[in-house]
Amino acid sequence: MTTLSNEFVLTTQQVCDKTGVTYRQLDYWERADLFVEFCTPAGGSGTHRRWKSSVLPIVIVLGELSSAMRKHPSVGQGAPSIDLLRRVVENFDQGMLFLGDYVRILWVAAL
Repeated sequence: MTTLSNEFVLTTQQVCDKTGVTYRQLDYWERADLFVEFCTPAGGSGTHRRWKSSVLPIVIVLGELSSAMRKHPSVGQGAPSIDLLRRVVENFDQGMLFLGDYVRILWVAAL
């Protein structure tokens, strides 16, 4: 039996509850390999992913960005691309959320 690292402490439902992101959205992002280092892979039917708590702020930012782009399609393309979301995840630890034209989405969402 494989034991999980103490780092992987949250269930998918707990991540959803704490971030406000839907299970379907989180599952889509995970299947697109956005969270490789933050999540154990699901091994098929009946298995469950486990998540690091450090993923929570990233999921919140992705959720807000997605929501802003859907609410204001004139400043985005309606929904952020996986490439854009991957750039956010890859640069999150360095605090680099500057994404060119997409920065204005955050301003619109704050209004």
